[in-house]
Amino acid sequence: MSKASQPIISVRGVQKRFLLPHIQRNTLREHLFSFMKKRTYEEYNALRDISFEVERGDFLGIIGRNGCGKSTLLKILAGVYSPDSGEVTVRGRVAPFLELGVGFQGELTARENIYLNGTMLGMSRKDIEERFDEILAFAELERFVDAKLKNFSSGMVVRLAFSIAIRAKSDVLILDEVLAVGDSAFQEKCFGVFERLKEEGTTIILVSHGKDSIERFCNKAILLDHGNIIAQGAPKQVLYAYKEILQEDEREATEKANEERVVENAQVNPGTRWGDGKAVIDAVRLLDGNGKETTLFHTDEPMRIEVSYTAKEPIAEPNFAIAIHRTSDNLYCFDSNTYLNQIKLAPITGAGTWSITFPTLPLLRGGFYMKIGLFSDYCDQTHDFIDQGPEFTVDSPEHLHGTMRFAHTWEINKKTYPELHA
Repeated sequence: MSKASQPIISVRGVQKRFLLPHIQRNTLREHLFSFMKKRTYEEYNALRDISFEVERGDFLGIIGRNGCGKSTLLKILAGVYSPDSGEVTVRGRVAPFLELGVGFQGELTARENIYLNGTMLGMSRKDIEERFDEILAFAELERFVDAKLKNFSSGMVVRLAFSIAIRAKSDVLILDEVLAVGDSAFQEKCFGVFERLKEEGTTIILVSHGKDSIERFCNKAILLDHGNIIAQGAPKQVLYAYKEILQEDEREATEKANEERVVENAQVNPGTRWGDGKAVIDAVRLLDGNGKETTLFHTDEPMRIEVSYTAKEPIAEPNFAIAIHRTSDNLYCFDSNTYLNQIKLAPITGAGTWSITFPTLPLLRGGFYMKIGLFSDYCDQTHDFIDQGPEFTVDSPEHLHGTMRFAHTWEINKKTYPELHA
């Protein structure tokens, strides 16, 4: 098989692990005082049985959450790390753009770093001199050519590093989060470079959290999670799998916040509260259709709010009230009270409860909070009013947008289309 017909990169069964010390020893004092103590470690598997191939001219995108192994994989491909097991074959010269500032010296000027970094990437002095002005111009650093790099912003360092890397003579360009630092104008310049390199047939491996750039430029993608390849193939399919992982993270975070808020709601710990104290709200419970206490609800499903109170003296013509606001912008979503509903109540005294039930919650996805009050008559006397009360979250199908769900049907050319339910 000729070299041209072989994959430019072949990765087979690669594994990489690191030993993480349980106790860090960074200073001389820490080393002296722990000299006799046995050092223990935790094994961290950064990459597990990684296998894939990259053909010549491929634009491969690698995505995944922080800590999933993306940077470790790139360093192995660039020859910075060696795998603990498995095999990596690269048939060509690699120009790596790895972590911010790698290969640069802060005490040296931009001019000196261009020569240093260019040499490390395999460029001759003549090559560097011929491309020197282009490198500075693309990085927009002409005024800072003789300034020390330690005084540069992170964006300036990225522009310089990227400008050098794309001018090195290489078969494979490895880019680690090149778009994470820098303004939109620089990102557009990067996109222009990507287009040119694709046309020239350069093989590119790009790590990015930007899903748009992966879908726009890549013909292949890999999703890493906890050191494993979860999906690889067409970018749209891989990005969909990544979206599912992120949604699962969001669900777990919401459930954790839900558990914490259930406790907070039960304690009635409002941000603002006032009233004459003749009657007080003791606790608020939010219940789903199964009677389970929660702060996570779903559109069109039941929601019940139970409030316990204590009237320290007889309250004539009591009026129980509730309002719901959206957390993000305090949008006024709902308000009701027993007075407006013409519910005539006998005087109350001592401990008691009241509740309100929504058989089908019409709210759409978002965070919400309640205002809860106990009044006499039409709010003539305020006994207890909680202005920033219990919080809850509503989840709903992705195709629904807005604040409330309205039942509806479509009719087009006398043909009726029912509302989509998911």
